[in-house]
Amino acid sequence: MNDTLNNYFIELGIPTVVFLDIPLSRFTFENALLAKPILASANISHAILFSSEFHMQRAHYIFNHVLPTLNLTLVSTKAPLPGIKLLQLYGH
Repeated sequence: MNDTLNNYFIELGIPTVVFLDIPLSRFTFENALLAKPILASANISHAILFSSEFHMQRAHYIFNHVLPTLNLTLVSTKAPLPGIKLLQLYGH
């Protein structure tokens, strides 16, 4: 797992024993496809989906379709971008 994310989760009080490997993907759909066997092999039925505020709707849609039985908790983060850039990303 990414060290920055690991440190963030640890600071939030999440124990490292619950961390799973993150698949190396190039885009959200591939991430969901590669996560599917990892989650299945660990018998995971609930996961937390972290994404930026402008990407959460798309990520949630994709993960719901690739992993329809996975119960997701959504956590979005603020993107440190100017308003005009965020509007462009929302439109993407």
